[in-house]
Amino acid sequence: MKKTILIVLVLLFSTTYLLAQIPQTISWQGILQDSDAENLSGTYSLTVKLFDVSSGGSALWSETHSNTAIANGLVNLTLGSVTPFGVNFDDEYWLEITVGSGTPLPRIKLSSVPYSLHSKSADLFNETDPTWSGDANINSAISRNGNVGIGISTPNALLHTNGAGTGEGNILFTGELKISDPGAPPVEGAGTRMMWYPDKAAFRAGGVSGTQWDKSNIGFNSFASGLSTKASSYYTTALGFHSVASENYATAIGQQTTASGISSTALGSNTIASGEASTAMGSFSDATGIISTAMGYSTTASGGTSTAMGYNTIASGDYSTAMGNSSNASGVYSTALGNKTTASNGTSTAMGYSTTASGGTSTAMGYSTTASGGTSTAMGYSAIASGDYSTAMGNSSNASGLISTAMGSITTASGDYSTAMGRATTASGEFSTATGVGANASGTASTAIGRQTIASGYVATAIGHFTTASGNFSTTMGNSTKALSYAETAIGVHNTAYTPNSETEWIENDRLFVIGNGTAYNSLSNALTILKNGNTGLGTDTPSALLHTSGTGKGEGNVLFVGEYKSSDPGDPPVSGAGSRMMWYPDKVAFRAGKVSSTQWDKDNIGNYSNAIGVNITASGYASNAMGMETTASGYASTAMGGSTIASGEYSTAMGRITTASGNNSTTMGYHTTASGYTSIAMGSFTQSPSAYESSVGCYNTIYTPASTTAWNSSDRIFVVGNGANVSSRSNALTILKSGNTGIGTSTPSALLHTSGSGTGGGNVLFAGEYKSTASQGSPPATGAGTRMMWYPDKAAFRAGRVASTEWDKDSIGDYSVAFGYSAIAKSLSSVAIGAGTIANGPNSTALGAYTTASGKYSSAIGYQLNAKSYSTTAIGQYNVGFGDSQNWYSTDPIFEIGIGINESNKTNAMTVLKNGNIGIGTINPGGNRLRVLSNASGGTNSTGFFENTNGSGLALRATTNSSDGTILSIQEGEGYSLRCDGYDPDWFVAMIVKGRQVGINTSAPTQKLDVNGNARFRSIGSGAYFGVVNRTSDGTLTTATSDIRFKENILTLDNSLDRVKQLRGVSFTWKSNPEYGTRIGFVAQEFEKVVPELAFTNPTDGYMGINYAEMTAVLVEAMKEQQTIIGEQNKRIENLEKKIEILFQQVSNNK
Repeated sequence: MKKTILIVLVLLFSTTYLLAQIPQTISWQGILQDSDAENLSGTYSLTVKLFDVSSGGSALWSETHSNTAIANGLVNLTLGSVTPFGVNFDDEYWLEITVGSGTPLPRIKLSSVPYSLHSKSADLFNETDPTWSGDANINSAISRNGNVGIGISTPNALLHTNGAGTGEGNILFTGELKISDPGAPPVEGAGTRMMWYPDKAAFRAGGVSGTQWDKSNIGFNSFASGLSTKASSYYTTALGFHSVASENYATAIGQQTTASGISSTALGSNTIASGEASTAMGSFSDATGIISTAMGYSTTASGGTSTAMGYNTIASGDYSTAMGNSSNASGVYSTALGNKTTASNGTSTAMGYSTTASGGTSTAMGYSTTASGGTSTAMGYSAIASGDYSTAMGNSSNASGLISTAMGSITTASGDYSTAMGRATTASGEFSTATGVGANASGTASTAIGRQTIASGYVATAIGHFTTASGNFSTTMGNSTKALSYAETAIGVHNTAYTPNSETEWIENDRLFVIGNGTAYNSLSNALTILKNGNTGLGTDTPSALLHTSGTGKGEGNVLFVGEYKSSDPGDPPVSGAGSRMMWYPDKVAFRAGKVSSTQWDKDNIGNYSNAIGVNITASGYASNAMGMETTASGYASTAMGGSTIASGEYSTAMGRITTASGNNSTTMGYHTTASGYTSIAMGSFTQSPSAYESSVGCYNTIYTPASTTAWNSSDRIFVVGNGANVSSRSNALTILKSGNTGIGTSTPSALLHTSGSGTGGGNVLFAGEYKSTASQGSPPATGAGTRMMWYPDKAAFRAGRVASTEWDKDSIGDYSVAFGYSAIAKSLSSVAIGAGTIANGPNSTALGAYTTASGKYSSAIGYQLNAKSYSTTAIGQYNVGFGDSQNWYSTDPIFEIGIGINESNKTNAMTVLKNGNIGIGTINPGGNRLRVLSNASGGTNSTGFFENTNGSGLALRATTNSSDGTILSIQEGEGYSLRCDGYDPDWFVAMIVKGRQVGINTSAPTQKLDVNGNARFRSIGSGAYFGVVNRTSDGTLTTATSDIRFKENILTLDNSLDRVKQLRGVSFTWKSNPEYGTRIGFVAQEFEKVVPELAFTNPTDGYMGINYAEMTAVLVEAMKEQQTIIGEQNKRIENLEKKIEILFQQVSNNK
């Protein structure tokens, strides 16, 4: 026998009482496991002994419980029920259990509660002391053994109270709570005592080996009992053996339990509740998470609000639950139940033995199952669900495809959305289904049902025994049947084999439908063969006519289907309940073919005139049709096709997978679509059409509450294109209301076309088309009168506004043209017409305003009743003259016109600019003049041109030219002046006149070429090459070279003039601007300024430097005088030296 391990869970006490309610038996519970940690189950003999030592010694008491039933390790014993206890329980005891003849298990120390059995020994002392009876309580007494009785004359304990009457028997200890400065407790240190400590409103009872019950370890309003327990914080409770409640509101009960979290609870043996509001129960359990719960043996609840129960379980995820043996729940909201289960991802669930749920929201149940896919489910034995949203159930089933399902034994669903059920089935194709034994569905959307069926073609179906559907869209049913070609259906048994022309395409000579009636694999035959060309054979495999029957035996070749419709009381169908069959039910004129697992084809679920073909399908509505898998057609004349579709509305149609057509006349197609509105349509994936006449396509369109599901309401939708990503992120690409409002990017359009997009690039609108050459251009979207905005891609043209007639018909629309407004015509290439009645019929022309016409090539007309007739001309204003060639550039044609006419009969231009640049004001013919102004002005102050500058500075008229003919030409044809400039004063005096060839300044009668009446003044003179000398005063008045002493003061003689002159550099040069002046001499002003700054100056007019050469003569004169002085002194020195030399010569001569 394997070694047995004892795990004590609970120690309870007997409900059998003798003598003063003292228990005579002990009720004990525990868990027994073998050395492999497996719980024991069965019937065993258990021997129980009591010792007063933890090991060795002799048993004080013993009894044997034979034929003890143990279920899943749980054992219940009533100790003392076989052999009465012979001990007083006045000391510590250890319990020893032996299973059968095995080795005794480790002894277990009993808790203090059974020691109350010791009180039974008080029965031996009944004598009382009659000397203390009280005045009014004759039952009070003190025993000679020291027992005190209150309300009883025979006390059985040191203090024995008794009171049976109303309000009697009460015991009261009062005191005062001292929050701020409590005194010391009645006693501190080790000892055995029951103590009421009013200063902290605390109670202690039991034994203490240290300082656990000293003042510093006693919490206010705390309670502690047992051995060395500690309740050290506010409102704490500690009971049992060495239990500790150290945080406010904590409770610790049992052996060496610790409640260190606020409001925590620790029960049992060696449990720890450290998390806030946590609970730890059992043995060696830890509850460290907030509001966590750990129960059992060696359990850990570390996640927030987590729960761990059983043996060695761990709940580390927030809100997780781990129960059983060695289970681990680490994911948030995860659950692990059973033996060695693991739930490691968010909201995952693992139940059973060695199950693993690692996928988000996954579920693993049973034995050694694994659910690793997101939202996957694995149940049974060794099942694996690794695909997202997959389900694996049964024995060794494997669902690895997305939203796949594997059920049964050794089934495999590896294709996305595939289903494998039964035993050893495989669904590897996308959307495939395999059920039965050894069924294999490898084709996309294929179905294999039965035993050893194969569906390898696209959307192929194989049902029955050893059937094969290899052609795309093929179906085979029965025993050993084969559907080998495209869209072929074979039913029956052992149909004949052949080589099809194609498995993927419709070939007329291939089979379409076959019923096999062979007797064995080597005796193949067909009862019915229908080819794709419509030929049907009964008794022949190669029909050569629409109906070809063959039968040479007696009674062969006959064909007959006979029945009678029973409208009021139809009988039962040929067969009911589950099964695979093709059934003709004449009482209801109904047909069934396929397989059902329940009552789908029973009488009450068969509609009159209904048809049902497929698996688990129901056609209960009148004249209903159901095809596919698990489809339901319950509405009148409804049709349900595909997988899990429902057509409950009258005349409704549901196709695809998990679609619902509940509205009358509604239609659904695709995946998870719903059409609940009257005559509504829902297509795509997860689309819904809740209102009447609504159509939805796409995926995940937005959900709303319609105004009516049965009637037309203009605020409801009529067409929706969904473009959502998932059920939590729904959106519409296009929404059209019954009112006609269309929304792109919004589901509540408030206009006929309403676009919305706030993200980057989200509000873009694009209308793309293809420009067509003239021969290939079709008609515009609309013609004739109307109000519309129209994009016409064949001509790349755009229109917006209203037309009264054919202005926007094809022949009036130019390629690449634009027209806005009322009856605007842009008839030519790249023309633009905007406004009312505007016409742009010139190539690349533009007409803006009202009733303007731009007929010239590249012309523009802006205003009212204008005509831009000339090539590239622009006309503004109203009623312009409009002239010139519309297709060619001529210099005398206008380039710009300003019209100021008043009506069609009075057209005129304020200004006309010709292509040669000449401008006419008041005339359309400036001739050869750059500017010609024509007027009929009369009167002294009226003029053809008036230039006025009201500013204090600036010019009223300025003219420049590069012409040698002059800037301004004034011709006087009469006797007056050709040019007159008057001063602006009351006398209107003449400032300057030109009369004939003479110019007068301040005189109206010049007698010279230039006649100046008064001073001439030059305010500034520009720098440049000079030929003569000009003198002027500081205010610009010309003057002579005046040097009269009467004009001068502060006169000083110049000094150091020679030094200055010596520093100057005289240069020769030529003028850059006037080289014809030849070589000149002078100074460089910049160099001169450094030596004689008084005579250098900068012209304020243009910033160039100059030199006052005239005044330089004074410097030169003084320099010459200084030099002459030096020369005179040197001459004297020379004369003296010559005299001395002469004397020296004479002396030399004399010495000879």
